[in-house]
This record gives sequence, C-alpha cells and structure tokens, in this order.
Amino acid sequence: VAKSIKEKYVSGLIDDGKAFIEKIIQVPLHLPEINSSYIRAYMFRMLNNLIPADVYLENEIVSEIMEKYFKTPREVKRFVNGFVFSYQLFDKKVDLTYLIILELVRSKIYDLFQLIRIYFQSLSSQDIPNYYSEKIHRYLLSNYPVLLNSSNNRQLDPYNQEGILYQKVLKVFSCSETLMTLQFKLEIHSQAQVNYQEFIKRGNTTEFFNMHEVLKSYFQHYDILQDV
Repeated sequence: VAKSIKEKYVSGLIDDGKAFIEKIIQVPLHLPEINSSYIRAYMFRMLNNLIPADVYLENEIVSEIMEKYFKTPREVKRFVNGFVFSYQLFDKKVDLTYLIILELVRSKIYDLFQLIRIYFQSLSSQDIPNYYSEKIHRYLLSNYPVLLNSSNNRQLDPYNQEGILYQKVLKVFSCSETLMTLQFKLEIHSQAQVNYQEFIKRGNTTEFFNMHEVLKSYFQHYDILQDV
C-alpha cells in the first residue's frame, strides 16, 4: 500500500508512502473500560447456558478471578469456548465448581496453576510437607518473588492482594491454611493450626482426600487440555 501511494501521490522512497498513510490514519479511539461486575455477570450467564440448571456456580473465588483477570467480552467468550471442551472431557469426573476454578487459573494465572501442580506432585512424595514447601519456595523465589515477604522470603507478603488470592485458591485444593507450608485447622472455628502429620492423625480428612481425587482426575487429562 505504501509503495502504491508513493508512486501515485508522493515522490521519494517507500517510507514517504508510509508517512503519508500515518498522516491519514492517526486518530486513536479510546473505549471506556467495561465494568468488572458486568464481565462477571456475562460469564456466569454464558456458563449457565452450558451446565445443568441445578448447579450453582457463583462463589467468592470464581467471582474474584473473573473480575480481576477478565477485561473484555471477547476474553470471556474465548474462555467459555475452551471450557465447553473441558466440561465434555471430564463429564462429571470433577465437580463443576472445582473444574471452573482450575480452568480459570490455567487460562489466566500461570504461576498459580504451577503452584497447584506442585501441590499435586507432592502427594506422590514420601515426605509430602517438605517436598511441597521446598518446591513452592523455590518456584516463587525464581519465578514470582514479588509475592514473597521482603524480610522473610519463606513467607508471603501479607499485603500483596494477588498473594492473598493465591492462598485462597490453594486452600480450596490442599485444605491448608497457609500457602508456603502445609498447616491445617482441626476445628473450623479454632485459630490453632497443626502440621501435616498431626492433621492426618487427628483431623477430619474426608475433604482433604476428596480433593486428592479431584486433582488426580484433572491432571490425568492435563496433556489433552494443553492441546486445546
């Protein structure tokens, strides 16, 4: 196009043609940012068209991820189109709410997804808590140190909002109260925490082992999802 303009309307090099185009097309259009609550409502509406009517998807973590990481309807459509495949692939093998969280994280929050994978890999270790804490610490230190406390990099920065979200999501799948190490509550309303060994010995581990099965089912199909 620039060459054609140069030959017909201006003299000189092709760069003259490019400069001519720039003089014509130089008015930027600034569209207002879409309200995050609209994005969230739009995604839930699209998802609810796919799933059974008796499944309730809206929860705090799903909403928070949607509002924080999705900015346009196009992003929502792209996610939902990919989720259709995941939904058909798992076909009730994974609870839909957990599946949506995993898929939201996989598509939008790469580092958090890697932390979930590290947790899942730790379940096969002979020393689960040490394997987990060392791998998590090394990963964040190398790949995302901004989440770590500047005075003690074995802890999360308590004021980093993204780190707080990471911890919420990890708690869903690990039942741990902390992200950097595995620490659990024996009673819901208690503030006291116990280590992994004590929790397995004394705690109510039903939900804990149910999450093992959720992650096992999910990561068995992970290679297929990567190709989507």
